[in-house]
Amino acid sequence: NVEVGQTVTQTRIFTSADVADFARLTGDSNPLHIDPNFARDSVAFNAPIVHGALINGFVSGILGMTLPGPGTVAFSLTLKFPNPLYINEAVKAKISIESVKKRFVECDIECTADSKAVMTGRAVVMVTNKSGS
Repeated sequence: NVEVGQTVTQTRIFTSADVADFARLTGDSNPLHIDPNFARDSVAFNAPIVHGALINGFVSGILGMTLPGPGTVAFSLTLKFPNPLYINEAVKAKISIESVKKRFVECDIECTADSKAVMTGRAVVMVTNKSGS
């Protein structure tokens, strides 16, 4: 059963191959993500950055496979990306259950790298009969 206060934390490192695969699959080959010179010269980034949607995909995997778990359906997401996540930088995702109302679960999302927030937000997911069992 899913209960208020439950948390899960997972860590992942996205490689340049992960970012290249994501760019190919989505069509988002923005040079900020794949070209070191462009990333350095065009914005205040030191190197290519991981797509925000790729970080969100990591969180989606946690929601769908761990907490609440298989059978979970995303209902709404509100996300912010206050700092960049660089390729080969470890990102720690923490998901906390904030409320449970019937089949709807509200989750707090906090993703950090080197003590800085790289993605924060909230997700509302719907649990099915098979979720969180």
